[in-house]
Amino acid sequence: MKFLDRASVGQVKETKEGYLVATSRVARVGVQEYYAKELGDIAIEAGFSPNDVVRVYRHPDQVFHKDSLASITRAPATLDHPLKDVDASNWSKLAVGEIGDAYATEPEWIVVSPMIKDAAAVKAARTTHPELSMGYSANIVKARDGLDADFEVSDIRYNHIALVPKARAGDMARIGDSWGVAPLEDSK
Repeated sequence: MKFLDRASVGQVKETKEGYLVATSRVARVGVQEYYAKELGDIAIEAGFSPNDVVRVYRHPDQVFHKDSLASITRAPATLDHPLKDVDASNWSKLAVGEIGDAYATEPEWIVVSPMIKDAAAVKAARTTHPELSMGYSANIVKARDGLDADFEVSDIRYNHIALVPKARAGDMARIGDSWGVAPLEDSK
């Protein structure tokens, strides 16, 4: 299952070359709410109607797993989410920057400092697209008993970080939540 989750751009600075560097919390542990239709067939098969709100849990062991963290480094930055994953065949058309090699973890968050290099994307980040949204894939399963959630994710692998108008990741992302983001594809 491919997901698009959002967080706001945090501390921002512009380099002498005009690049934008933004330190931001971009992925978090805990529960986030989605519409059932955003999760694809698994939610419908579990008895949810497409517009029902479902709760998806991200365990710290999954968010901070070494393979998850390794996949966030050098991820390309895009302006809005592309329809397909970013790869070598489309990078030159889609990328406007990238996340560097460094990341930090807080008790509930992964923090990165993407660099936006494209002038139009820098302008968008300062005006219409001030928040960041992770595009990633993950396995989704029915939540274990005892969790206050309907589903949980595992095997998180990041593909890109997108500049977007609104965020979903919550209060710590500073600007706020957004609804209506769907998986890129249901790979069930």
